[in-house]
Amino acid sequence: MRSLIKLGGDRIHPILWLTPKMMKCRYALPYMLHSKVAWYGVKLHWEAHPEWAHNKKLVNKALDVARQLKLPMLLHTGEKVNCEAQRFERIIADSPDITFVFAHGRPIEQTISILNRFNNVYVDTAFMTESSLWQLVNHNLANKILFGSDAPINELFFHQISTSEYIAEQIKMVRHICGSEANEILGRTVFARVTQETAESLERT
Repeated sequence: MRSLIKLGGDRIHPILWLTPKMMKCRYALPYMLHSKVAWYGVKLHWEAHPEWAHNKKLVNKALDVARQLKLPMLLHTGEKVNCEAQRFERIIADSPDITFVFAHGRPIEQTISILNRFNNVYVDTAFMTESSLWQLVNHNLANKILFGSDAPINELFFHQISTSEYIAEQIKMVRHICGSEANEILGRTVFARVTQETAESLERT
């Protein structure tokens, strides 16, 4: 991550991927917070780390990290039961002070329902189908959409195109479907930068 920042400067917005193992280790989180990486958000991936689904105490601890750092939380959503969008409804309802972003917005029907009911939830277009993006726009939810590509996911599923071509296609999709609102979506971000003072404050608590 430090190498990416050296190459890309302010164009790099790092997200801190929290894992159950990291949250249980006394030194892991402080190490990441004092790594000289200015984190812009935190992430939980319940499919990659199923323990989140049955360890409420650990989830609350992760929520407190986002809360104390004043950063948004990115949540992987997918078709599996343990990471469907509706799985996070109670967490969102209990945490109105945290901004949540659904990566992928899956299943889209559940995502639309939650976006309509909670002001503190957004969805990104990472690895999203054209059909799902159309549904968001048709439900007047363009103001809740963030751009995302999930690159270089193309290296896993679309070997025939380069990463730059894949990202260009994702931008083209947003412009085609979202029309006059595309520029706002492509430029919108809810991710903020954590200050070193905030990081040090968290370590002391």
